[in-house]
Amino acid sequence: MPPRTKRGAKLIVQQIVNGISIGFVYAIVAVGYSLIFGVLRIMNMAYASIFTVGAHFILMFITAKWGMVPAVIATMALTGLVSVFFDFAMLAPLRSKPGGTGTTVLITAIGFNYVLQNLCMVIWGSERKSFPNVIDFGTIRIAGFNFDSTQFVITGVSIILLIILSWIIYGTNTGLGMRAVQQNTKAANLMGVNVKRTITFTFFLSGITAVIAAFLVSSYYQLVYPTMGVQLGSKAFASAVLGGIGILHGSVLGGLIVGILECLSVYFFGGGYREAVAFIILLGVLLVKPTGLFGKKANTKV
Repeated sequence: MPPRTKRGAKLIVQQIVNGISIGFVYAIVAVGYSLIFGVLRIMNMAYASIFTVGAHFILMFITAKWGMVPAVIATMALTGLVSVFFDFAMLAPLRSKPGGTGTTVLITAIGFNYVLQNLCMVIWGSERKSFPNVIDFGTIRIAGFNFDSTQFVITGVSIILLIILSWIIYGTNTGLGMRAVQQNTKAANLMGVNVKRTITFTFFLSGITAVIAAFLVSSYYQLVYPTMGVQLGSKAFASAVLGGIGILHGSVLGGLIVGILECLSVYFFGGGYREAVAFIILLGVLLVKPTGLFGKKANTKV
């Protein structure tokens, strides 16, 4: 194999590894979208800004010398409460009214998204702030390839989180209640499922996933700013649609596909096309198979 070809193969492998680590981050955020959609059949378009709020909370606690672990735990609680407040104060009243779903909920979520963005600017400022990379342990060399340890940490944490989420949804009574509410809210209520508590738990859980994604992204790029969730949220949403929104394993696969194709596009076409990949995929899925790769397995709320 010519030297140039060998170098090209190494670069492709490197981009695939980059794509896997980034794809897992997309997968975590996509799962956050899917959790809410799977239970309530609504698009939580405020989720990107909840992610941003989580990143700012972590940085605030770190700056206050709390330590990384206490900062992340405290942020999980606070961001989870922000997510629950969004449902309690805005979405729940809409659900109780005739026609209070669909477009109304979408507009409300978009409005709350901008409210959170502007609150971040007011409270923490609009400038980009440095975030410590506590998950960088140097370079790891495997089979002649040099890999950033940050990528392995991101991949490992993401896999662990996704396993825990899968266990909660498919292996616990709470997860059974979430799936029952997804199938039929009235029937779930008649069978003894506390629908309100199940919805509240789902929003709290989605807030926790946003915090973990925010921590990984902030550490990787070492930056925090008020609009950091805009592009990530769009790509994660495209990932969720690709896999079949509302389906956990579909969101994971969608995130990995978007991440890998995005990084490969950098190698083959240059960095200028990177941001367009997710949206090209989104358009392609909507045109060819709107339900996504696993859309046939999704259940329709009655």
